[in-house]
Amino acid sequence: MIYEQKGLNKKEYTPVFGDEDDFSHLAGNVASPKTTAYRHTEQQLASFKQVNAPYVLYGTLANDNMERAKNEVLERSVMFIDVDDSGTYEDVANHLASFLNAMSANHVIYPTISNGIKDGTRLRAGIQLDKPLNQDDYIKAWLVVTGQTRIKADQRGLKVILHSYRVFMYRLTRTLLTRQLLRLMGLG
Repeated sequence: MIYEQKGLNKKEYTPVFGDEDDFSHLAGNVASPKTTAYRHTEQQLASFKQVNAPYVLYGTLANDNMERAKNEVLERSVMFIDVDDSGTYEDVANHLASFLNAMSANHVIYPTISNGIKDGTRLRAGIQLDKPLNQDDYIKAWLVVTGQTRIKADQRGLKVILHSYRVFMYRLTRTLLTRQLLRLMGLG
């Protein structure tokens, strides 16, 4: 399933309905971007990211609640790897593409919104996964790709996944313990 979000300040996902599979949706958006931050200053870029920048999630949510804080991502169907400051754009893109082509992985590599605004190369690889991956397997696969290619990938996205997973496990554990305590007390 495809979920979009306009700006980081927006607290809800918007489901995208249609016949397109997840990776085709990504490839189409990369080929014809809906918005641009071209010629923005760093301050304008920061504001743009908070309010207008398009973000997308490809995967499965735990429930039908579209509020980000009340939902968890169970699986992801596209892997994203952000690369910052790892050489020239062309060299990094070619290196990553060579590895992904050798693995017969469908992928798109494109400049991030910060490329040309912040110093250094800024690119993102979107990689179609053969099957949706749960949090643990996604992290393992991400670490394999970044480790094998020896690229300096931005781990912030991975940290968000790890944090989200930890929060989900904490909530689940707390709920289960509360239910067990209520049963022990004869109240549940």
